[in-house]
Order: sequence, then structure tokens, then C-alpha cells
Amino acid sequence: MKGKYVSTRPNGARDYCGIGNIVIPKDKDPQQYITRCFRTGMVSIVLENGGIVDNVIVSKSAIKDLAFPDDYKSLGSQVIWLNKPRQNQPIIIGIFSKNNELINVSRYKDSMRKASQYGLVEMIVDSSKGVAIINSTSFSEKGGDIYIISTNKQQSSKLNIMVSGTINITTPDLNIINSDTLSIVIKDSTKDKNVTSISYTKGKGFSYADEFGNKYIINQDNIQFSPKSKFNIGNGNQPIPLGNALLEQLQNTQAQVTAIITALSVIGISITLPPGVYDSSLLSGISNTD
Repeated sequence: MKGKYVSTRPNGARDYCGIGNIVIPKDKDPQQYITRCFRTGMVSIVLENGGIVDNVIVSKSAIKDLAFPDDYKSLGSQVIWLNKPRQNQPIIIGIFSKNNELINVSRYKDSMRKASQYGLVEMIVDSSKGVAIINSTSFSEKGGDIYIISTNKQQSSKLNIMVSGTINITTPDLNIINSDTLSIVIKDSTKDKNVTSISYTKGKGFSYADEFGNKYIINQDNIQFSPKSKFNIGNGNQPIPLGNALLEQLQNTQAQVTAIITALSVIGISITLPPGVYDSSLLSGISNTD
């Protein structure tokens, strides 16, 4: 079939233009052939009069909308072609819509869309609403993924997202993988100059400093809470005593009571109290307060 065509012109030359359909040659593997067509930018078409032309060049503006048939018995996109007279070479310049095909385009709306039996991927823009939508849908149990990749040789590329309102994420699982520093800064210069910063750096630990003057640091050595005014555990009904100061006070009180009992025993008054030992076992070995 390669190179054959049927002309309707008396002189044997090919028509100046015409309508055709994308086809897959009978002796070609469909997947391999389609891959070759996109790589070379050339396809095979069947003409209105039944002739078949191979190696037809497709314009760059038209190739992204091509739809290929599943096999050689079916027809793909309906195309319009023009003929280059000197080379006698047909060139596809446009794609017609199929009868049952819905075009998702309007005066203010445009879309880039690719669909197959395996899935659908499209990007829709609507200037009347100022809306852009990216949709990736897989018809199987896998796929449906969207990737945004930014990289350079210095490993310093940035992904910048600016939103004047709200970011909403709805997902059953949210995974963030970070190799060095995760930092969050909360501020609104239109209201005041106060800043809240939350960060974790690999090898250094976690730090938190808010607009009220509270600071928290968690690292390999310890956990430090530095509240601006007070630190409450639970309802915070009572203050937390200082461990060393409390131990010293209890030991002093114990010495005073012992001295009184000793003095009373001299005048014949005997008082027996249960033993009390106040030593470093009262102190926590893992926490400290100032």
C-alpha cells in the first residue's frame, strides 16, 4: 500500500486538497507504528476515493490532536490535507471533530485534552471565571498521578506558590519528605510586625517561637520550654515547686522537728513520729525546672 493513491484529476496529479482519515497499515504492529508516527511526524491516511497515502507529514499544530484507530480495520481522526505541488506531498493541516465528540471550548474557555481507554488527562482554563483545572484520571487501579518537577545542578531550584486566600488539601494520606529543613513562618505585615516561626533542621532539632514571646526548643540534649509568662500542665491550678529548693526546705523542717522532740525528751515528754527521709530520691532524674 505504501505510496499508492487514487487521483481524481485528469492529468494524474494529486488533488490540491482533500479529506482523509488516519489509518494503520495492515502489515504494521499498531503500537509500534503509532510510536513511529509521533516520532517522525508522518502518518498514513485513506482518501475519500479509497486511495491510501503513507508518510503524510502532519503539522505541529495538528499532531497533538491526532486520534489513531485501534487496528487497521478502523479509522482514526478525520483530517484535512493540502498538497505541495512540486514535491506532490500531502500535508495534514487540521483535524475535524467526530460526530459524537464534545469539544470543551467556548469563547472564554479552552482545554488541552488526551483521552483513551486507559484514562483521561486534561487542562481546562476559563477566563470568564479566572479558573484553571488540571485533571488526571485513570480508569484502572493505578495511575492518575500528577508530577511537578523542578531541579538544577546546584540543587537550589524553587517551587513558588502564591495564594491570596486559602489552600485546601483533601486526602486520606499526606506525606511530606524533607531532607534538610522544614520551616513555617506565620506573619501578616498588614496587621502588625509580629512573627511566629516553626522549623525543624536535620541534626539540629525543632524550634518554635511565637508572636507572644513563647519559645520551645527540642534537640538531642534536652527539651526546653520558655513561656513568656507561665507554663501550665493540665488546668495549671497550682505552681510547680523547685525540686532542689523543696528538698532543702523539707530537710530543714525535718531537722527543726527533730530538735524540738529532743528538747522535749529532756523534760520527760516523749514524742514518737514515723520516720521520714528526705533525700535526692525525691528529685526527678529526667526533668528540670527553673
